[in-house]
Amino acid sequence: MNNEKTLIIIYSETREYQHTFDSFKRYVLDELKADLALCVAINQRENQNNPFYKAAKYLWQYQEPQDWGDAFDYASEYEVVENNWRILKKIKNQWLGGIKGEQAQNGSAGILLFFRWLTKTKLLEENLLNQYDRFIYTRSDYLYETPHIPLELLSKDNIWIPNGEDYGGVTDRYMLCSALNIIPALSIVDSMIKAPQELINHMSLSQEWNLEKFIKFSFQKSGLWSQVQRFPFTMYSLRSEGGHTSWMGGKFNQDLGYYVKYPNEYDSALISKTIFKKRGEWNAQSIREAKKKIAIKVFWGKLNRRIQYYL
Repeated sequence: MNNEKTLIIIYSETREYQHTFDSFKRYVLDELKADLALCVAINQRENQNNPFYKAAKYLWQYQEPQDWGDAFDYASEYEVVENNWRILKKIKNQWLGGIKGEQAQNGSAGILLFFRWLTKTKLLEENLLNQYDRFIYTRSDYLYETPHIPLELLSKDNIWIPNGEDYGGVTDRYMLCSALNIIPALSIVDSMIKAPQELINHMSLSQEWNLEKFIKFSFQKSGLWSQVQRFPFTMYSLRSEGGHTSWMGGKFNQDLGYYVKYPNEYDSALISKTIFKKRGEWNAQSIREAKKKIAIKVFWGKLNRRIQYYL
C-alpha cells in the first residue's frame, strides 16, 4: 500500500459537480486518500455550496475580471517585473483566450495559464511542497470510470499525463507530479511575464499555437519534456445542457443525459473501464493492453468522423 500524501488541485471552476463529484470522490479522492485544493475564480457561475467546496482543505480564489489580462498584470506586479507581457498577443491563434482588446483570441487558454501561475504561487506561499509527496492538477468536469491508477506504478521522477487529446502538444486537463517537479511544471507562465520578448523570438518560429502546444514547447524549453510519461484515460469530460463552456460544446448523449465533450476521451475511458475494473488490475501488461486498444479505437473513430464529415 502506498503511503504517499497526495494533494489534488481543481483549477479554474468547479463546473458539472452534479454529475462528476461522486465518481471523483470514490475513484480519486478516497482511492488515493488525498486532500483537495480548489484554485478557482469567484464568479456568478460558481456555487460555493457544492460538494467540491465542502470537501476542500484549501481554497484559493481570484475574483474573475472582465479582462483576464488584468490577472496577468497582477501576476507581473506580484513577481515585481515591469515587462510588457501584452506584446505576446502578437503570437496568434488560441493560446491567450480570455484576454481582451486588440488581437483578442478565442477560447479560455489564457485563463487556464493564469491559474497555473496562481496554483504555483499558493503552493509556495503555504509551504505545501514539504507536506505532500504528489500533486494532481486537474479539472472538475471529468467523470471517472475506474479507480485511479495506483501511485506506486507511477515513478516520482516523471510527470504523468493521460495519453491523448494533445492537439499537437500535450493535454492540459490532467497532470500528476511529485514535490520535485510540480513547481517547474506549473512555471510555464514565468517566461510570459518575465521575458516576453525572448518568448516571442522562440514562438515566432511557428505560426499556430494553442495551449497544448505551448505546454509542450515550455516543457521542451525547460528540459521537462524528457520527464513526461503517459497512462490511459480513465475519465472523460462532460457538459450538462446549458452548462458553461468556453470552447468545445460536445455531442449530446441521450442515454447519459448530457454532452460528451471529446469523443476520443470518452471512448478511451470506456475501454479502460473494461480492463481496469478493480484497483488490483492495474499493472504494466494491462496498461499496454489498454493503450493498444485505445489507439485502435481512436484511429477508427477519427476515420469514421472524417468520412461522415465529407458525406
